Amino acid sequence: MKVNDFDKMTDYESQARESLAKSRDCLAAGKLHQASDKGWGAAVYMAKAVAAAQGWRYDKNNDVGYNEVLRRARELSGNRRIGELRAVASDLQGNHYIRKRYLIADSIGASLENVAELLELLAPLAGPESGDSRAAQPPACEISRPVCDNPGQPERLWGDEDAK
Repeated sequence: MKVNDFDKMTDYESQARESLAKSRDCLAAGKLHQASDKGWGAAVYMAKAVAAAQGWRYDKNNDVGYNEVLRRARELSGNRRIGELRAVASDLQGNHYIRKRYLIADSIGASLENVAELLELLAPLAGPESGDSRAAQPPACEISRPVCDNPGQPERLWGDEDAK
């Protein structure tokens, strides 16, 4: 693995865990669209971490990259659950287009727990030489302020991977 790929992998894995923590904060604050978006973003970031660790290409312009990386991760690991959880995370993305009155907080919460399971299943594939890179990462629960209090424009989510 090249140094640049290692940096990408650790950055993406960290962003995945941070996005999941933020999604839970948003859910608790009743911000269901943001919770869904950040949950989906967590899955995408972890897929990018896996792609970087495995040397796989990730097409950042659409979710074909996400689906292909998770298909390959399922094959590599032999764990069929990855495919099931891939679909759950993808469904969170669709909540962006649903009116809030039709979103169900308990359902989104269950989906976020499924995303957390997906991150744990993918973590061994995202580590250097299939190791676990999480040892150097701070726990995702160390968020000191609410992250869903932005009354202006919503935070840029998974599409801005070049942001530092």
